[in-house]
Amino acid sequence: MTSTTLQPLRQIHVDAPDGRAALELERRLAYLDATVACVQGRWSVELFDDGDRDEAIDSAVRRWLRDLGRIRTFVRIDGLAHEVIEDHGFVVDYEQRVIEHEP
Repeated sequence: MTSTTLQPLRQIHVDAPDGRAALELERRLAYLDATVACVQGRWSVELFDDGDRDEAIDSAVRRWLRDLGRIRTFVRIDGLAHEVIEDHGFVVDYEQRVIEHEP
């Protein structure tokens, strides 16, 4: 007999600067049943996850930040805040060096 241990679901909130940005992130995370919330004028995207998709969520949030032209946001996991910083400087620097060396 095989036993499977289920991980408890964690509540995740990603802060968004406005409703339009929140809707865009919700669309990107739709496969995780993400929803937009606005509480006292503060927009966020909410979802539940058991930790299996941390890398996918992190990657989606960083791409979303880059596409918005923003540097950082806060992600709260079960109420504990984590700052996510879009590291676009490396990408821009790398692409610039490649372009400079092309014939």
